[in-house]
Amino acid sequence: MCRLQLLELPRGRLSLRGPPIAIREARQLYREPVAMPGAAVRVDQAIRRSHLLMGRRARAAHLEIQPLGAATGFHVPDRVVTNDELSRMMDTSDEWIRQRSGIRTRHWVSDGETGASLARAATLKALARASLQPSDLDCIVYCTCTPRPLRARQRRVPGLAHDPYISEELIREGRHRAVMDGRDVFKFASILMPQSVVAALQANCLTPADVTLLVPHQANQRIMEMVQKAIGLRDDQVYVNIEKYGNTTAASIPIALDEALCDGRLERGDLLILTAFGSGFTWASAAVRW
Repeated sequence: MCRLQLLELPRGRLSLRGPPIAIREARQLYREPVAMPGAAVRVDQAIRRSHLLMGRRARAAHLEIQPLGAATGFHVPDRVVTNDELSRMMDTSDEWIRQRSGIRTRHWVSDGETGASLARAATLKALARASLQPSDLDCIVYCTCTPRPLRARQRRVPGLAHDPYISEELIREGRHRAVMDGRDVFKFASILMPQSVVAALQANCLTPADVTLLVPHQANQRIMEMVQKAIGLRDDQVYVNIEKYGNTTAASIPIALDEALCDGRLERGDLLILTAFGSGFTWASAAVRW
């Protein structure tokens, strides 16, 4: 059981302390929490039902938590490049690429296509699914490693898995120089990504058994297999599509998430885990109640 403490602060203000996901859901449930010192909110491991306990009197009953959902969309260039085609451009082979990365094909941009144009197309698809218009948006978080121009307040961080926690303090830190080494990235990603996922689960009183689907950054098939093994997840708890798209960096999680939804791998109320690493070296995970 997770326990959220409802604290009474000076001047009659109230504050909730506990796991982040539980705090957000408790605030949705109780728009006007009871102003009583010592009150607390209990949230079970599935975070599906809550009880409000006041002193020794357990009044208040089960209240269903309304899971949050979102519309998704992705867009990739039309041109598909196979490993065989790539081997005609450089000293490599289909077997060598598949054994080391799991990639079979990737999509390359054509003249006139940019990260911004691809993002625009993906955004319009997501808006259409949600029956929304661009004018309905309050903010867009755009993940890219090639912004034009690179401004002082832009920073490279793990795409999507980090986005829910973007803060004013992070923005103030500004940009940093990206330096990555293949061998070190493989080693550290295989260790840090599982640790990050476990931390996200433990912070919300959850275990790997509670996970419906893990959508990892699609950087390398072997890294994802090691992450899955370290966490102890079954094959049906992990979504992988690197063989079709390769490493699309910041777009890899959104693309995989959209495909997972279309494949029926995720339903409302399911527990979704996002995990990623990026240049820098940085990493992050997010536990999301879909």
